[in-house]
Amino acid sequence: MAKTRQVWPRRIRRIVQALAFVLFLAFIVGIAAMAGTRARGDWLMRFSPLSGLGASISSWELITHFWPAAVLLLAAVLLGRFFCGWLCPLGAALDVGDRIIGFLRGRRRSRELNALDAPEGAPDFEHLRGRRFKYYLLTACLLGAFLGVSFFGLFDPLSIAVRSFVLVVHSYVAQGLLSLLAAFGWSAGGSAVRRALAVRTDPVFQLHLVTLIVLLGLLGLGLVRRRFWCRYLCPLGALYALAARPAVTKRAVSDACTECGQCARACPMGCISPEGRATLNGECTLCLQCQAVCPTGAVRFFAATPAQQKAEVDLTRRGVVAAVASGLAAHPLLRTRRTWLHAKDDPLIRPPLAGSDAEAFLSKCLRCGQCMRVCPTQVIQPAGLEAGIESLWTPKLAPRPGYCEYNCDLCGKACASGAIPRFDLEAKHKTAVGLAYLDRLRCIPWRGHQRWDEEGFVADDHNCGVCEEVCPVPGKAIHFRRVYGRGPGGDEVLGPGLGRGRMPDTSQELRLPYVREEACVGCGYCEAVCPVVGKAAVRVTGGFRELPPQQVAAAEPVLTETALPVTAGALRLVGPKATYTGPQELFDYINGGADPYLTFGFIRVTTADYTDGENKVKVDLWEFETGDDAYGAFAKDRQGEPAEVGDEGAVVGGSLWARRGRFMLSIIDLDAAPADQVRLLADAALKALGEAPAPRPAICRSLPAEGLDPMSVVFMRDQRPLYDLYLADRFIPDETWDFSGGAVGAYGAYPALRDDGKPAGLILIRHADAQDAEEAAARLANLRAGWAEEQVAGEPYAVFQAGEGNYCAIGSRAERFAAAFFAPSPEAAQHLLRKALE
Repeated sequence: MAKTRQVWPRRIRRIVQALAFVLFLAFIVGIAAMAGTRARGDWLMRFSPLSGLGASISSWELITHFWPAAVLLLAAVLLGRFFCGWLCPLGAALDVGDRIIGFLRGRRRSRELNALDAPEGAPDFEHLRGRRFKYYLLTACLLGAFLGVSFFGLFDPLSIAVRSFVLVVHSYVAQGLLSLLAAFGWSAGGSAVRRALAVRTDPVFQLHLVTLIVLLGLLGLGLVRRRFWCRYLCPLGALYALAARPAVTKRAVSDACTECGQCARACPMGCISPEGRATLNGECTLCLQCQAVCPTGAVRFFAATPAQQKAEVDLTRRGVVAAVASGLAAHPLLRTRRTWLHAKDDPLIRPPLAGSDAEAFLSKCLRCGQCMRVCPTQVIQPAGLEAGIESLWTPKLAPRPGYCEYNCDLCGKACASGAIPRFDLEAKHKTAVGLAYLDRLRCIPWRGHQRWDEEGFVADDHNCGVCEEVCPVPGKAIHFRRVYGRGPGGDEVLGPGLGRGRMPDTSQELRLPYVREEACVGCGYCEAVCPVVGKAAVRVTGGFRELPPQQVAAAEPVLTETALPVTAGALRLVGPKATYTGPQELFDYINGGADPYLTFGFIRVTTADYTDGENKVKVDLWEFETGDDAYGAFAKDRQGEPAEVGDEGAVVGGSLWARRGRFMLSIIDLDAAPADQVRLLADAALKALGEAPAPRPAICRSLPAEGLDPMSVVFMRDQRPLYDLYLADRFIPDETWDFSGGAVGAYGAYPALRDDGKPAGLILIRHADAQDAEEAAARLANLRAGWAEEQVAGEPYAVFQAGEGNYCAIGSRAERFAAAFFAPSPEAAQHLLRKALE
């Protein structure tokens, strides 16, 4: 019974370890979503006392965000080195790796692995010399930190675990599943995988092979000793071991011990003497394996430990001196860099606001990769040796495969140490991470300019402008110098301020891009989209800068911009938002389709693209002068079925239209975005407007409600909405209606009046005065009579029969004019007019 009673503590430990590892994996997957909300996305690394201590010492700043790590370290004073055996994700991975190694060697049970640990019968308990190394490594790290060099992130097991699972495990699993599903053509499955694993772009990082080799190396050390890393190398384990010296949970063995040695063989840390009585308490991770295998129940953990059972790893004077020397040597060694690669102090483009102090950034960075995991465009990549060993695995921006989104602040929310400070968008927009420059030998327009004098040169064949088009900075950081063709006198004519000449041939205009240094934020969007094959013609160099105040003032966004969120569910902003204000800019946006919106009091529209990594939607947020105007635009565009979004909405597939007050929102599905994600995006944008609800226009509310299809109601300020309505078998001229003098109208369909699928319709127009209304009614009546339609009624409303079951009623009252179409009977037609006019 004693053995049965002692098994359950180990089971509890395994359950807790498994749950902790599952939470770790859930954090890796969900960190982007956490950072996208007000919750911090840096919680995982805040549980590492080693990283917290190292970052605080090397930066000479008390970083209070690591208070969870301080709690764990204080708990170790009472409970011992429990973190390593119960909570550490790298320790859990090593346990799994050791079991796999044992299984492959034919040892299915963990306690049978002792043959691996004790060649020729030499007990692991005596391997004290190797166990000292982790203490020496901790000493070297601490001394290096005092000198301002932080390499804790290279050896912290929590940092190694996060970095390995972000750069390798998560990305490999996601990429493998997506490739497999793509091979079978299962696009829906690919969308599900992207949502489940929270990936938006192809999840492949630089240095992934190096990171994989390191991870496999740590796991492969289990071929030499179980938990080799934890026994001999882990500086965090050394820190916990030092804190655990006064712990009350040390292992003790009662007189019931038969010295069978089963506990020593089962111990994964090899910290039990061969006969099973003495214990290296600083090495014990409280895995409880020894208690579970003890046949007599002699092992206890909350009991006094006899002096003869206590043992510790003693540090030698020579080892401490070597550790101190290593820490001193780390400063010049880690600062070694290949200076010929770049003229600047740091050849890397650092994340937003991280480059303001290169020394502080390097001293605080944990090399964990959390900022890389949350970056929606994967522009943040791990650095190699281009800036020295000290920069290995630190975050850098790689603009060619990605770009830094102008309205993104996630990396700051994912950094636990403050190496990337937690910033708001206003602070980000005041600074620059780098500066773009043009390589004129590769730029398409500039290369075209070199061929200016060639026979048959056509300027438009060399105009590009992609970099200027995508630049997210308000006012654009890339502008054009315009060079025109030869004027009548044969002189070359340049743009304003570039030269003089005769009248230009504007059909020969060459637009040469240049970068405005005072506005460029170094986001790399221009480099990412440059169409030049290979190395981009526009490239970004590193270097933190503060932008001039005038640029900051110009960056203040309007309401339609601020209301569109950076992220909503799985959907995330892609690229910059573009705002078009006034009639001319609207024509630039939708040339040929702007007139209807101008009729409805258009002020501005902000457009943006969102993606969940696979699917893409286009969002337009419109601002109008009044709520009536917003409804008019909404009713003109909407499609599908009604939806409870904003004041009212409509949805079909992944596309959605909604209005709120004087604003109208349209989300057009370009692929197959999930409807629930589109709804989240719409709700977030409309809520951010802070706009009070607005009813439908009064003229629309005057339409008889009985039998009305609410989704058919449109609002009119001119006759153009009538072009899309089928009102008669013949053309009705525009002048029939007369929308002059500020007249407004409404149309509604009444499908319930007919049973042949053709709905009856009603037009109601409020004119400036009663005479205009009477004249409109007379014009329509004369038109119907001119069509040789029979007038079957005259009072109080004129009714014409256009065919069997097809009646049109016309009338006016005061300033209102109404006409019913396709009514099934004269009575039904007059009933509609009576309800509308009386």
